Order: sequence, then structure tokens, then C-alpha cells
Amino acid sequence: MSQQVRDAAKREPRKTERWASRIAEDTLALAGDMVEAEHERAPLAVQLRLARELAADVQNFIAAAVHDARTVGHSWKAVGEAAGVSTDTARGRWAEGKVLQQLQRRDRRRAPAPHAVSPTSGEPGVPQVRATRREQLASALATLHRRSDVTVQRAAELAHCSPSYVSRVIVGERVPSWPFVHMLVTILGGNPAEIRLLWEGARGLAPSGRLAVGDAAEQLLAALRGLHLAAGEPDLGDEEARAVLRGDVVPEWPVVSAVVVALGGQPADVRPVWEDLHYAALASAFDDALPPYGAFQCATVGEAGEVPEASGGGGNGL
Repeated sequence: MSQQVRDAAKREPRKTERWASRIAEDTLALAGDMVEAEHERAPLAVQLRLARELAADVQNFIAAAVHDARTVGHSWKAVGEAAGVSTDTARGRWAEGKVLQQLQRRDRRRAPAPHAVSPTSGEPGVPQVRATRREQLASALATLHRRSDVTVQRAAELAHCSPSYVSRVIVGERVPSWPFVHMLVTILGGNPAEIRLLWEGARGLAPSGRLAVGDAAEQLLAALRGLHLAAGEPDLGDEEARAVLRGDVVPEWPVVSAVVVALGGQPADVRPVWEDLHYAALASAFDDALPPYGAFQCATVGEAGEVPEASGGGGNGL
């Protein structure tokens, strides 16, 4: 940032948040999305959509910057000189009413879809309807925020962004890049691995490729715990479900599926992760089955170590 910009910022009052500041943060996030899309070789349609959104937000930023400048007392002559146009052109192009309509249309387009019904039943923390993937991510982040001692203001300071941006991420209005989500989850005292599958779902990304059996087990456990966060950390009231969430055992797929449904998730989202563990188990030194004490602990039990008591229900289920 140049000294001239710093001096100008010091001279301008900051009674309210600048509209341009919010759009600038969104533009930065969109640019990060474009970089990720390119690195991941996303389809051309996705890359072009992001480019169109970014181009539109650049124009929105210009309009918002002019609006903010006018709010703090800049004359149309000063605006015209800054934009390289005449005073009359500046006044006609960025008239207050026109700019406000433009920015309000933008906000309506970007607003998250409202909940048709309450996401919880009469019993606190128990999902009643299935949330969208974006809503699940937002709910998990909100749960982390509620149980932490970190305020939105402090989280924003540590993440080097504005409090409004952190708030919009937590309520699901924005789905930022993974590095930002990883940082925010860490700031809130959570485990980023438990949020990863929720983030991938919110961004429409495919699950990661084949993993070693220990890593695959950790990935499945993290996915289930992420759903548990998104559901508000309910007590499912079933010992087998608790054992699954503790990582004591991986039962048959119908049980895993039932846990996912009880947590308000979509079994189809978790099935590929469970299948990765199944594949890793078959490809491992365990030949064609995991030991009955479950995959979550297979990487930590030594040759002479004691193994946990097997889960009921018959077999390892893989």
C-alpha cells in the first residue's frame, strides 16, 4: 500500500463499514477460487463462470468505491478526475440512486437461500430436515464458534480480514478457499480435517483419491465428526453410533448410513469415503478383511498390542 493511500485512509472517517471493502474481500475470494479452479483443472464452464463473476464484481467495486467516496464528501469533480472522465460523465454514471440499485441487486443475488423450515426438531441438536452442503458447512463453523471463546472480531484480526467477512462465512453466505477455512477452523479451536469433506461438498468438489488404510480411516472418522459438528453435536442415544463417532469401530455400511442420516447428512456424500476405506483394507496386508476391532485403530495396534473389544453386530462390516 502506497503512502498516499495510507494518508487518504487516515483522513477519511470510518463511522460505518465501507461498501467497497466488502466487495473487495469477495473479489479477492473469487480470485482465489479462479486460481484453485485452474490448479484443479476445473471444467472450462466453471472457470468462465468465475471469470464473469469476477469481472462483474470489479464493476461493482468501482461503483461502491465512488459511492463511499461521495459519502465522505468527495466532489463530482474529484471523482471525475480520479476516474479519468468529465464531471458530468461521473455524475451520470455513478448517480447515487443508480449505484444503490446496482449494489442492492448484487446483494440479492448473493444472499444465501433462506431455510424453508427449522433445521432442528423439538429436541435440541437433533436434525429434522437435511441441510444443503453449504448449510452444513456453515452450521459446523457456527458450532465451533459457539463452543470457542473467540469472538468474530478476534477471529477476523487473526485471519487478517474484516469481521463482516468472517460473519458471512459462518452464516454460509460465502464459501471461501480451503486455506481460509483451514485457518478459521484452527482459530476456532477445531480440527480442519473434520471440516474438509463438508467444504468439498459446499464447493462441489470430488472426494480425494485412494489412500492408505490408516489415512482412509482417519478421513472417514473426520467426515462423520464433521457432520456431527454440523448437526450441533447431538447425543444420538445409541452406543454403537457413539462408538462410530469415537472411532472405536467401523460397522457395516447400513449402520454408517444410519448415523449419517441421523446427523442430517446425505449417505451418498459419505459412501465414497467409506468405499475408500473398504478398498484400502482389501489392498492392505489384512488380505480381504480388517480385524474385528475396526479400521480406525488398525494403524495404532502393534503386533503384540492388545486390541479393543469387538463391536457387536457380527463382523467388521467391510
